[in-house]
Parts: sequence; C-alpha cells; structure tokens
Amino acid sequence: MDLPKKSNLDQKPLNNPGHSEQGEESRLPKATASRFARSFTKFRMTRVVLIFLGFLLLLSALGAIAGFTLKSPVKVALGSATKLTTDFQNKDLVTAKQTLETLKADIETLEGKYKIIAWTKVIPFLGGYTKDGQSAIIASKSLVNAIDLTIIALEPYSDLLGFKSDTESVLEKPEAESIENRIVFMAGTLDKISPELEGITKELAKAGEELSSINPKRYPKKIAGKEIRGKLISIQTTLDESVQLFTQAKPLIKLLPTLLGNPDSKTYLLLFQNDAELRATGGFLTAYAYLDMNQGKMVPGNSYDIYNLDARWHSNLKAPDPIKKYLNESMWNLRNINLSPDFKVSMDQFLEIYRDIPGTRQIDGIIAIDTSVPVKLLDIIGPIGVGGWGNFSSEIDPRCDCPQVVYALEEIADRPTYEIRLDRKAVLGPLMHSLMANAMGSPKHMWPKLLNSL
Repeated sequence: MDLPKKSNLDQKPLNNPGHSEQGEESRLPKATASRFARSFTKFRMTRVVLIFLGFLLLLSALGAIAGFTLKSPVKVALGSATKLTTDFQNKDLVTAKQTLETLKADIETLEGKYKIIAWTKVIPFLGGYTKDGQSAIIASKSLVNAIDLTIIALEPYSDLLGFKSDTESVLEKPEAESIENRIVFMAGTLDKISPELEGITKELAKAGEELSSINPKRYPKKIAGKEIRGKLISIQTTLDESVQLFTQAKPLIKLLPTLLGNPDSKTYLLLFQNDAELRATGGFLTAYAYLDMNQGKMVPGNSYDIYNLDARWHSNLKAPDPIKKYLNESMWNLRNINLSPDFKVSMDQFLEIYRDIPGTRQIDGIIAIDTSVPVKLLDIIGPIGVGGWGNFSSEIDPRCDCPQVVYALEEIADRPTYEIRLDRKAVLGPLMHSLMANAMGSPKHMWPKLLNSL
C-alpha cells in the first residue's frame, strides 16, 4: 500500500534563514524590547519631571510655611526696633530702656519660631536663605547687647548730653554742683566707661561678622518696590563703620581725662586762624594765647600777635616757592609755617621752631581755632560784653553780611586808627575768657548744644 505523500505545506524548507523558526522568534522580542525601552524612558522622564515639580511644590510650601511662621514675629520685632530708634532720636533713655526689653523678648520669640524651620538649611537653594536668617537673628542679639551697654555708658552723663534718664547723673552729685566742677568731675569719671566701650566694640564686631556672611547678591534689588539689596549693603557698611568708630574712640576716651589736666595740669598753645585769609590748615596764624587746664578747669590767658614770635625768632629759612610766589616774601616766617594741609605736619614744624624761641612757655599741645568757634558759642549763649573791647554777638552785620563778631575782630585787627590800642590781637584772649566764663555758667539745657558745637 502506498503511503500518502507529504504536503508541501508540511515540508520545512531547508537553508532559508528568512523563513526559519529562529528568525520569527527573534523578530518579536526585538520589537517588544524597543517598545518597552521607549515606554520605560518616557516613564522615567515623566517621573523625573514629577519629582522635580514635587520638589518645587515642596520648596514653595516650605517657603509659604516659613513666611507664615515668621511673618508675625518679624513684624513685631521690626516695630520695636523702629520705636527704639525714635526713643533715641527723642533722647529719652527711660522709654528706650523699656523698649529695649520689649525688643529682647521679640527677638527671643522670633528665634524660637525660627528653630521650627531651621532644618530647611540642609535643603539646596532654600538652605542658603535659612542660614542667612539665622545669621541675621544672631547679629540682632549682638546689636541689642551693644545698645544695652551704650545706655549704661550714657546714663551717668545723660543731662550733659541732653538725654532724659531715671538714673542719677554724676553731675547731680554734691561734688559736681558748681559750674566748673561739672567738667572736673566728668574728667575724673570718664575712664569708668571704658569697660562698656570694650563690650560695645566686641558686640558690634560679632554682629558685623554674622552679617558679613550674608551675600547681598543673592537677593533682588527690590521686592514690591521696596529696596532689599541696597539696604542690606547699607546695614553691613554702617556696622563696619561703627566698629571702626568705637575702636578709634576707646583710646581717646582713655586719654581725655589726661587732656583735661587730670591728674597733672596741662598747658596748651591756642592758635587763632583767620579764615578770611586762606591757608592750608584753615586760616592765617594771626595770634596766639595760652590755655591752662587743671583737672577740667580751663583758664585762658592773654593773647598776643603772632608777629611777636616772628620778631624773636629771626628766621633764616628760605621761603618755599608758594610763599615767594603768592606772598612775595623771601624768608619763611612762623606765621606762614602752616603750608601743609596735614595739620599735624604743619604743627610739628611750628613746634620745632617755637621751642627754639626764647621766652616761650613749655606746652603740652596745640589747639587751633578760627572765627567759627566764637560764632557757634555766641549762637548758643547770646551776646556778651568784653571789658575794654565792646560787645560781641553772632547776629548778621549788614556791613559785611557776616556775624558781628567776625566784622568786629577784622575791624579791630585791620582798621587804621589811633583809637585802637597798638596790640590789637590782645582782644582774642579776653574774648575767649569771656566766652568760656559764659559757657561754663550756662543753664543745664544749654549743655548739649555747647557740647555739640565743640
């Protein structure tokens, strides 16, 4: 019996890779892998985008939480700080101390609220601002400490400086009742505020160090029309300048009692500069006098014409070119020695010559004044009379459209008349003596103005 032949369909073609089972099986997995890869990539990108968006939302949420958490305490603290500024402007230390205590409590509250979000400093981008806020709070606490020490330092001299205070002033004590003894007592107590100055400087330096860690460039110039970056830079600059000011003031405060003749008396050469004649240090050296200072008591002596010193010096110094050109003088006289605009340089030259002139007193320093000093003092104490020389005031004289005291001094020194005594510059000594006496005897409400005028 014949067996049925196999159909062509049942036969597998040999050596035909295009139709092999292996080829069919390999084609399907490749397509599936490609689709899977595309899907996975799309999923991965979507996931990254979603994570990024979620991160942004988280940052926004954290920023909103931080803003909501800190908005109220920041506003309260700023309000107290503003009021404290007003208290100082009003020179009211009584209210300032109360406001300062409130501000301390406000900053403590703010610091407590800030700790709630302090963990955000580890978050990229947001963390930098969190750290800045922390630095600002630390700086604020140091500034408050500095203000506290400043009040402690000011209170003993509050009435002299024009501040209202509930603490007894050193000038209210029995030993400071007399007019002259007010300054005497102050000269003997100024050294007591040195510890406060040291503490103020340290606290300001600490605040400056914290604020210097904040980069203003990270902040926009303005937000809602309000200056941000510029204000931050201004605060940093002002704080740096304040540190320098207190650092420079410390040695001066320590030296001030010595300058006031405590414990050893001092003698100063008082040089009068006529600012109507231009010179590098502020005016022509027209006259001189001696000022004795003994434990705060000031005693101005007689005044003399500067030409008297030149006559005793017999200069043999050749005049510099500017003197030759503009004054037509071949010799360099003491009256023209203030050629350098650096006051110390000019006075060092003056002192070197002065010490070689016979008949001069030994001095501990040089003080130069011009016509603005009597004008400012007369503005405060009012017109005065000087025996043998007439009356002087700061009222405008229509003859020169300048203060009457300026016109009178110029007239006495320059007007050719036999009615004026030969030693015309002698008026300056009695004038300064009268000014000092009236200033020292002025009522208490004038003290701050007198202090500010010097």
